[in-house]
Amino acid sequence: MCDCRLRGQMDSARLRNAIQGNPTCSSPPHMEGVALAHVGTFPVCHGHGDCTPGEDTCDCNVGWTGPYCDKDYNVALGKIATQSYTYINYLNRVPAGPEKAVDGSMNSCALTGEEFQPWWKVDLAGYYAVKRVSVMDGHFFARGKLFLDFPVMVRVGPNEDFTRNDQCGLKYTSTLTVRPSVVLHCERPLPGRYVSVQIMGQTGRLGLCEVEVYVTDICCDDTIGIANGQITANDGFCFGKNIQFSCNPGYDLVGDSWTTCQKNGSWDREVPTCKRICCDNTIMIPNGQVTSNDGYCSGNAVHFSCDAGYELVGSSFTICQDEGWDREFPTCQQICCNNTIVISNGQVTGNDGYCSGNAVHFSCDAGYELVGSSFTICQDEGWDREFPTCQRICCDNTTEITNGLVNATDGYCFGNDISFSCNPGYELVGTPLTTCQEDGSWSREIPTCQPHAQTVPEEQSMEATIAGASASVVAVLIVVSAVLMVLLRRRRRKRKDSTVQVSYFLPDDVIIHNRRLQELAAAPPVPDRPELPGFEVDPSRVTLGQRIGSGAFGLAYRATLTTGDETEDVVVKTLKDAASEEDRLSFLQEIRAVVALGVQDNVLSLVGCCTVVRDHLYLITEFMPYGDLKNFLRKCRQEEIYDEPRGDIYNFEVKQMYQVARQIARGMDHISRSRYIHGDLAARNVLVGEELKVKISDFGLAEDIYTRGYRRQDRLQRVPWKWMAPERLEDGKAYTSQSDVWSFGIVLYEISTLGGDPYPDVAIAHLKDRLQAGFRMPKPEGCPPGMYDLMLQCWRWQPAERPSFRNLELDLDSQLAFYGPEYARTAPATGTAPKPIA
Repeated sequence: MCDCRLRGQMDSARLRNAIQGNPTCSSPPHMEGVALAHVGTFPVCHGHGDCTPGEDTCDCNVGWTGPYCDKDYNVALGKIATQSYTYINYLNRVPAGPEKAVDGSMNSCALTGEEFQPWWKVDLAGYYAVKRVSVMDGHFFARGKLFLDFPVMVRVGPNEDFTRNDQCGLKYTSTLTVRPSVVLHCERPLPGRYVSVQIMGQTGRLGLCEVEVYVTDICCDDTIGIANGQITANDGFCFGKNIQFSCNPGYDLVGDSWTTCQKNGSWDREVPTCKRICCDNTIMIPNGQVTSNDGYCSGNAVHFSCDAGYELVGSSFTICQDEGWDREFPTCQQICCNNTIVISNGQVTGNDGYCSGNAVHFSCDAGYELVGSSFTICQDEGWDREFPTCQRICCDNTTEITNGLVNATDGYCFGNDISFSCNPGYELVGTPLTTCQEDGSWSREIPTCQPHAQTVPEEQSMEATIAGASASVVAVLIVVSAVLMVLLRRRRRKRKDSTVQVSYFLPDDVIIHNRRLQELAAAPPVPDRPELPGFEVDPSRVTLGQRIGSGAFGLAYRATLTTGDETEDVVVKTLKDAASEEDRLSFLQEIRAVVALGVQDNVLSLVGCCTVVRDHLYLITEFMPYGDLKNFLRKCRQEEIYDEPRGDIYNFEVKQMYQVARQIARGMDHISRSRYIHGDLAARNVLVGEELKVKISDFGLAEDIYTRGYRRQDRLQRVPWKWMAPERLEDGKAYTSQSDVWSFGIVLYEISTLGGDPYPDVAIAHLKDRLQAGFRMPKPEGCPPGMYDLMLQCWRWQPAERPSFRNLELDLDSQLAFYGPEYARTAPATGTAPKPIA
């Protein structure tokens, strides 16, 4: 009679009535002293207790199975039942309530009124695994028509709303019997607390005399749940079974992750909770804000923003995950503007820095004035206004003197000198030289040219008078003349002595300059016979045309050379009228160098020269119709900007960049092999001919080539500082061929920028220091990487580390071959001596 699974369930009156005699059982407690009769003829304990058959007492250690040890126990006995409608028995006025079906007596029945689909339900007050339900019908009503004539459904489950529970067995229609009893077997044990019986689809009365519910096990509540989590019950919800708890992503389990169903139908521990995972809610970023609209827990995002004047570095948001925030927090970095700004011929001062809200101030060097605002302020979008420029202060360039000439070789700006001279028959009154000052005024008053005084010596007048009056006075005149000659000699000697004395009071540089002029005058530089007879051209064969270039002491003209009946377009370079004797010597040396270089495809060819006639010193070279490379590239840029068709030669793409660069490298290789140094290699000194043929020259054809990128050295010479190698910038050290390689890198920059000026934002005064610190111009937009790599090789600080022109030519050949084998030419540059003019 003992069964651990049913301890505490032996409390029904029906069971007690079925037991006779007075055997006692020590357990469970509520059964102590209750008599058990006739148990000796049955196997008492069914293997679940210490009972001895045939004795008057039964010691049960755990629980009871029923009145007989081999019988199942009806767990519905005595439980609370309900039904759809309570019927009153009119015969004895006794209500046929729902509890009548579970009172253990077959003589009292529950009965509903007549209605549609009446039902009855019992609450088992615990959870069980229901294996079968026995339904016994009443027989007092409807004159033999019992409820079993109707379709009936039995349901078992955990829901008080029984319509949500599972069906046990099948619908059926019974055959009329006196006491019909139907047993429904659940196809599988159904866990649940509620058992219901209902007529389906019909109107009638439901009468139940006894409903027995038999179970296989005690179960716990299977409706147990956990918010924001899941329950896993692989083995069910009955005694001894475990269920597992887990939480949804973003939640942490608080409590035990499992629980076990006990023999009393309860879980052995509290259900845990799922607590939402939250991240640190105290996060902040300096100089910025953190915004969280939804909170700081799993799945929530927070957003970052920066204060004015700062910009976000990193992601603008982060999301809380189970392990914490999913990415690093950003930082707010102060917005700073370009701190390398420079203005040519001026200074930039930023005492407070270059970041948002800071101002920088501009000032100009002596001799320059500011054009534009004197300051700018850094804002979030950059500097708030355009940078000013330093414009050179210039004096009145309309200065003239009547009956004289103004010589302004260097110009009319600050530091420039202009000199004055008078026409024949006039003499200069005033200072012959004046300098433009910082305030835009000349340092001295402008002189004037006055006619020479036409005074007649008194002696000559006397001679004329005496000669006309009488021949007798001839002797007197002879005597007077002799005296005058003596006096003149003495005066000359005195003037010479005074000149020597005055020289002691002149500045040293004036004395040296005067001596140098005297030495030059003593040795005229221009030969009386042809310097280069094989190339000498009669000046009369040269017809000068339009002036196409001008320098500090030279002029360039487009000209025509006549040979017999034929004419040839040429370029003639000559000297200005104000050129010094030293300039004439340099010009002759230039002619000799052109002859010595010989003929090479990429070096400007000599046509002839004029060296005999002093006022017609000419260097005659071939004419290149497209002018200098600098202006040619700028025209290509204009075509690109304005989309104006200018002919195929101006369609300057990457392939053309390499073609031009290779020709220049080939020409410079020839110059280098000829043991010459160019010294002024730049795009302005490269000329462009038909079919994009380029040739190296030592002069340009543009008006502004003598000012752009140059820094004043003295009154008669300008130096191309931005094209010069750093070793040349140091105390005027001599050039080497590797110094020309540095300049070739600048030419590559000019080519790739279509005529852009090098170091556009670097003042010449700061150039050497910045180069020595490692600064190099960045890769221009649109420049091929291979060409920029060649630039960087040319700009190596140590001359010995720079490539030779031959290697540069080979590198350019290999890169140009990418566009087709017909463009690759690797033959070394060779030249021949120029042919003399027939």
